[in-house]
Amino acid sequence: MRPLTEAEVLGNIFFYVMAGFDTTSTTLSFVFLLLALYPSAQTLLQQELDRVLSSRVTSAWDANKDVAVFLNGYLGAVISETLRLYHPVAWYARKTVRDTTVTTASGTTCRIPKDTIIMIDVAAIGRHPGYWSTSTLPGDDTGIERAPARDFNPTRWLGPHDNAAAFPFSAGHRMCPS
Repeated sequence: MRPLTEAEVLGNIFFYVMAGFDTTSTTLSFVFLLLALYPSAQTLLQQELDRVLSSRVTSAWDANKDVAVFLNGYLGAVISETLRLYHPVAWYARKTVRDTTVTTASGTTCRIPKDTIIMIDVAAIGRHPGYWSTSTLPGDDTGIERAPARDFNPTRWLGPHDNAAAFPFSAGHRMCPS
């Protein structure tokens, strides 16, 4: 394997900076929108922040410990649910490495030859009713109809869950390294 050229290194640095900046800002924008639409979610998140941080002065906050608590708690659930509904990357392109057969959501089998480029529609997977229940938080009347935000429910991410339809940063060798 040859070393990267200076142009390749600079190109990769640019990609990581821009990809990380754009996807993070897009995700945060939708987090804030959904929290504004769902006051009960905003209240639950504030309660978690207060529970973890309010007994300590700001200088005693510890990113190494606190971030793990938040990502495994309600904040992590809000982020996961936001990424499910409003993913910053609409499609993943992948190339098959061997002939394979897959079963579609409708139960049909499909043969895919080696070296086929496959476009994975992340937005459709995140909203497919066969994978995700269509529920909202109780008590919030957002007036939203026929919008992905209508199915916002961070609590689905609390506790054990095993949903292979959730892969916000892709999977395998081509996953986002962030």
